[in-house]
Amino acid sequence: KGGLYNVHSVGYDKYGSKKFVNNFTYPVDKLSLYKEVIKLAKPLLITDTYKDTRWIIFKETSWIRSCLSMPVCLGNKVVGLLNLDGDTPGKFVKDDIKKLQPLVNAAAIALENARLFEELQKEITEHQQAEKALAESEEKYRTVFENTGTATIIIEEDKTISMANTQSEKLSGYSKEEIENKMKWTYFVIPEDLKMMVEYHTARRKAGGKAPTEYEFRFIDRKGKIKNIFLKVGMIPGSKKSIASLIDITEHKQAEERLKKTMDAAIDTMSRIIEAKDPYTSGHQHRVCQLAVPLARELGLSPDKIEGIRIASLIHDIGKIGLPAEILSKPTKLAD
Repeated sequence: KGGLYNVHSVGYDKYGSKKFVNNFTYPVDKLSLYKEVIKLAKPLLITDTYKDTRWIIFKETSWIRSCLSMPVCLGNKVVGLLNLDGDTPGKFVKDDIKKLQPLVNAAAIALENARLFEELQKEITEHQQAEKALAESEEKYRTVFENTGTATIIIEEDKTISMANTQSEKLSGYSKEEIENKMKWTYFVIPEDLKMMVEYHTARRKAGGKAPTEYEFRFIDRKGKIKNIFLKVGMIPGSKKSIASLIDITEHKQAEERLKKTMDAAIDTMSRIIEAKDPYTSGHQHRVCQLAVPLARELGLSPDKIEGIRIASLIHDIGKIGLPAEILSKPTKLAD
């Protein structure tokens, strides 16, 4: 609601600031430094608070001379901040940001789980006795897991799928009884994508390891059908387990391919019209394309940019369509 408040703090009692920090609430708009961290979703390192004019000095925390603020993110949304305060200038360095990032990632998942649990706990408290709360909480979490609307699985460190919901059955063609604690996720991945995903799986479980939380891969179901999948995966705090959701984007990919074929046909048609208008330069556009695309690849441009260069080279003379043929093919100089 536009304000910052403290969730947990450690070490402030040494400076007599514990009560102030624990009860701290303040509008974000009045804290320009933290507002910047939230807006940019990037860490902020202040080596000397007394030399930074943006820093607000409160009497109770005037001992703070350096600060490191880390955004806690869920997707593209900043849900909190992890702040470290020091009593001397230069207490923190840029290398501390890398060291803290795994902790921040775990905190993001933990905060989201805490939020979901709080909402669920409130609902249970309203309708059930306290002694039934735990049992019903587990049941509701299982219900959420079963009814997410997407195939969802829990993966052990050895790659075994320990839990799978009904959508996973539909996606894979296997029953939960066949999958749970018997099959590994590697069984469902085509060989071309397997090495990459195994590396991600290992890195995700190592301290400081880097692995994407969202990416695409190709999935093999029980009948051998290959499906394009968009995967979202994150670690379960306090364990070596991860939870992953799999969305079938095969139809979307096929639609993209059909659209590309239609576009290619339209581009080819335009190219032929241009060449028909100016037979003298026939084949010029295709030759430009044959030169431009390899150059773009050699420069290391992204696939999207290379595709844009390919299209542009094929129709770069499109302006000729609007010119009269007698002007394009005029053997002599054009008059003023």
